[in-house]
Amino acid sequence: MENQEISVKLRAMKNKFISNRCQILKRYNLTRMEFDILNCIYFSNIDHKQVKASSLAKYFDVSIPAVMHKLDALETRGLVEKSPDGSDRRIKYYTLTLETKQELEALFQHQKQRGELFLEALGEEKEHLSRILDITLKFLEENYD
Repeated sequence: MENQEISVKLRAMKNKFISNRCQILKRYNLTRMEFDILNCIYFSNIDHKQVKASSLAKYFDVSIPAVMHKLDALETRGLVEKSPDGSDRRIKYYTLTLETKQELEALFQHQKQRGELFLEALGEEKEHLSRILDITLKFLEENYD
């Protein structure tokens, strides 16, 4: 298979993932950053970690005011809640509202099922794909910041 053909297929895959993400953002009327923040809060809360605006700013490599702007918008829309720290009321922690958490769980469950169908369709080629992904991840870690 030619390099050009592989590049075309990789671009097609990337475009499909982007299209899917755009559909999700449109359905929930979210920006990409808002969706990423909700995901970060969701997975942090699953790991029993508390989320502060400063930790989100550091994770996304943006300013705290930029994150605060998004968090305020998400809170106004009823997607996140903030609560003060018990010992320092200046510190606020963010969690998802119950409804938002349930929506994300349903979305992730749907994505998990699609992933399982894909892996099932691969059959014996799953091991080959796993090796290719290992090589790809190693390359990305060594060549991209």
